[in-house]
Amino acid sequence: MLQRTNMINNKKNSFRKFYKKNIIFLLFLLAISVVVQQCTTEAQPTIKLPEGKKAKIIFIVGDVYIRTSNNDWQKAEIGKLLPEGSEIKTGNNSFCEIVVSSGTIFRLKDNSILHLTSLAKNQQENKTKIKLVKGELLSKVKKIAYKGQYEIDTSTAILGVRGTEFYVKEEVSSGSTLNKVIVQQGRVNVRLNLGINHSYWESIPSKLKSIKHKLERGINVRGGYKIEVTSQKIEEINNLIIKISKQPTITKEDINKLKEEVSLKPQQLSIDEWKILSQLKDLTLNFVKGKTRYVSPNFDGIRDSLLLNTEKYENEKIYGWKLLIKDSNLNIQREIKSRINDESKYAYLPKQIVWNMINERGKIVPDGDYIYEFYTLSKKRFFVLREKGVVVVDTIPPMFSYNLKDTMFSPNGDNIKDQLKIKINAERSIDWTCTITTTEGIIVKAYEWKNSIPTNFTWDGKGDNGEVLPDGVYLFTFRGTDKAGNTTVVKLNEITLDTRQRQASVDVDHPIFSPNGDDKLDTVTFKPILSDRYRIDTWDFIIQTEKGETARRFRGRRYIPEKIVWDGKPQKGKISDEYPDGLPSGKYYYFMKIIYRSGVNTYSFKKELILDITPPKITLDVEPKLFSPDGDGENDRLIIRPKVEDLTPIISWKATIYTSSDKPFKFFNGTKLPDKEFYWDGKSDDGQLVDSGEDYYVIFQATDSGYNTSTSEKVPFSIDILVIPTERGLKIRVSNIEFGFNNAYLRGKKTFEILDKIAQVLKKYKKYSIIIEGHTDSTGDENYNIKLSKRRAEAVGKYLISKGIDPKRLSYKGYGSRYPIDSNETAEGRARNRRVEFILIKK
Repeated sequence: MLQRTNMINNKKNSFRKFYKKNIIFLLFLLAISVVVQQCTTEAQPTIKLPEGKKAKIIFIVGDVYIRTSNNDWQKAEIGKLLPEGSEIKTGNNSFCEIVVSSGTIFRLKDNSILHLTSLAKNQQENKTKIKLVKGELLSKVKKIAYKGQYEIDTSTAILGVRGTEFYVKEEVSSGSTLNKVIVQQGRVNVRLNLGINHSYWESIPSKLKSIKHKLERGINVRGGYKIEVTSQKIEEINNLIIKISKQPTITKEDINKLKEEVSLKPQQLSIDEWKILSQLKDLTLNFVKGKTRYVSPNFDGIRDSLLLNTEKYENEKIYGWKLLIKDSNLNIQREIKSRINDESKYAYLPKQIVWNMINERGKIVPDGDYIYEFYTLSKKRFFVLREKGVVVVDTIPPMFSYNLKDTMFSPNGDNIKDQLKIKINAERSIDWTCTITTTEGIIVKAYEWKNSIPTNFTWDGKGDNGEVLPDGVYLFTFRGTDKAGNTTVVKLNEITLDTRQRQASVDVDHPIFSPNGDDKLDTVTFKPILSDRYRIDTWDFIIQTEKGETARRFRGRRYIPEKIVWDGKPQKGKISDEYPDGLPSGKYYYFMKIIYRSGVNTYSFKKELILDITPPKITLDVEPKLFSPDGDGENDRLIIRPKVEDLTPIISWKATIYTSSDKPFKFFNGTKLPDKEFYWDGKSDDGQLVDSGEDYYVIFQATDSGYNTSTSEKVPFSIDILVIPTERGLKIRVSNIEFGFNNAYLRGKKTFEILDKIAQVLKKYKKYSIIIEGHTDSTGDENYNIKLSKRRAEAVGKYLISKGIDPKRLSYKGYGSRYPIDSNETAEGRARNRRVEFILIKK
């Protein structure tokens, strides 16, 4: 026993010397032999295992590609079976999960490449060999179909894995390869891969045989430890072996030095490395693959939230549930879970679980791929993964641009402008449509393209009936909607089909203008386009009202100017007498009449022009008027319903929610009006929740295409008493209970109204004891503030007792200014800090 104790002490001393010399042993995989032994066979998984010498992709996030034999890389798909020799590659912020026929699961992280060198077939042919070319790999070895043996190759090490969960990484930095293996469970036998062949070992001096045996034995790394090695270290060991073997005499010191160099010493895992291993807990075969969902949180009312239907679980007795949202690096962005139910031991499961695309910090998540995981709590109080899928957040409308040189063409068979030609540059993975209509809105031609919109689009002037359409002005509308509901609409409003001998058309720089003196679209410029500018006798350019009255006329002889500018003023005479303050908002029509010297009259087609000097008409409503965003499923969302009426489309809008002291609390804005309504979860832009019992109001502002802006009336609403779950228990925080100056006397009608509501809420939680905590701002002496805050808490408790609250449930604390929730530098911040909080703790 004494001898064994001395041996242990010697090992400890050499291990300390090892750290004193700052030697970093880096190890990774050029060859990882994974031998897995488990005592029991797991239950049949939800996901079907591949059969024979095949692997199967069971989950994908982002860009993942596969290659078989010498073929090109192809986009991977879930359910794809991979034969021996296949390669798998992941892109930025991407990963995939694969399973082999024995039931072992691998997760290949982003920017990694894995080569399936050979695959097991059954219990008899049970050896699998794979190569991690670069990147990171997590594995959970399972024995479901049979017990398998695994060899995983990297560039510098060979590992024999007895445990079930481990992680390996190969990283190239500054010309050196860093390899690492960290173990969560079981043991991993690590052997250095020096690249020295068998014949060379046979030729070395016999004194070095012990080094060979030491290398062959390797070292066992148990759960909670790691080993690292670099290619530079491998090269140093190789050079040392060659150098010593060539010496005429090999001393004991040489042998000891070499033994020390080839010794591998495991190190305990850091907190960050334990976090990496925590990703293994959700690496499982027991889940249902949910469909990929596309959302666009841009407040347009179309796919703004993730809706997870739970009807498939409605007949189950569920003790709890949670929905986890993770980014592509598996960091949790949001957790939504069931609330404590005092009335029943089973948890309430809504038919739909809604994620409003807000993360835990109260911010909208950026575009990208996310993972959603739905868990249910079993009777034994552990969570079981039931469904896992991908959420693609995409707020960018489909890309579309075009190049159109001529807006006028004449399909008359003379080979001159017989076709309208449009060069299109558009997003390819989108279903696009194009409709051609008359100025009255009648559809004469329609196109539908499934992911194959042409880059060179031509129209021969024919309608859906195959006949050339009549002369006139036609409108083109290109529309594309992506999977997340983002829509791009591009309109070409002035396409002229004209087969007459002479052609005339007038283009306009802005089809909507607003001559109100604000320096925005105060004038409009017309550009006459003629097929023949010669031999002109007279010309007239006329702008008419909807009734056909002349609003403005420009005329001349022989020469037609390149541009005609109109400031919106009416023609002198009858129309100016009728509208002395200027023309009203409305639709106007313009055209040009040309008389050639030969007596031939040519007219351009009438086109629409909108004069808009009238701001939008806005009505605004919110629901409910008593808003309660505390996660109890009742009135948790404020519905904001703006209704905007205007002659022209709205180009921008803004909604602002203010506190009762007129301070902005939350902003919404956009360029496209919300579809009927949008929602608010009660949090400010920096994640601050509204205060219980406070009053707020919302104002909506809109600007139309003529840059006319209007603002709605204030629409008020109130906040209910909020019961918020915290780590200490349920909490009610109220900042507007009013006391007398420097005393604990309650005052103010609103104060007693709020306390009456709180009393009603507390009666619903009869099984909870209540701590009433008083808080003050930082003004004055702190010791006095602590005493004052406790007296105020006791005054509140006395009133609640008068309203039927059992005094045995109540206790009181005063904290003075110790725990502020806002800045004490402003009057508003100090008012919020002067508050009373109620902590409900279950008995």
